[in-house]
Amino acid sequence: MLNVECETAQAFCGPDEADLKAIVESIEHSLMSRILQEMKECLMKESDRGVVLVGMECAILEMNETAARLLDYHPEDADGQPRYLPDYAKDEHSAEILRGDVRTTKRRVTLRTKNAKGRNITVLASRVDLDASFDTAFWFLNDLDGMEWTRSLRFLHETASDVAQQTRAPLTLAALLAREISAISKVEWLMRLTRHAG
Repeated sequence: MLNVECETAQAFCGPDEADLKAIVESIEHSLMSRILQEMKECLMKESDRGVVLVGMECAILEMNETAARLLDYHPEDADGQPRYLPDYAKDEHSAEILRGDVRTTKRRVTLRTKNAKGRNITVLASRVDLDASFDTAFWFLNDLDGMEWTRSLRFLHETASDVAQQTRAPLTLAALLAREISAISKVEWLMRLTRHAG
């Protein structure tokens, strides 16, 4: 507790509003940065596509687990040296695409990495450049084998839904008839019982 007295009235002014506004803005900026960081981490983790952030000359800055699996990337193997995305291409055409030398929207790229069947992984690659001042871009890699599997599952789900929709009315009718037959047989049994009792 600090007790300060002065002979002059109103000698002490209140808090400096400009400083308080600067503190509030700083806190808001920090909170927004934290929210954006957590959103980025969540999106990178939960995305079923490979997401790679590259800098100048396509040096890999960051990637999610899906991209690491597709590229067979192990950070411990880098030895502190930058890794370049085009180095993971199987052929020169794929490397040109990953360097951004050609159109980079949904291009088929063959990677050096092999899948469980022993074939090279093929992805559908798209590049999104960030603001020029950042010198960075995002690559989105869709595993074509995974996309076919997803399509097959979606087809199976739609087929099962169609069959369920087609059989819903007959099954409802059968259930209603079964209840009616059950109710009729109970009534007949009671009538027979009363006849025998009478």
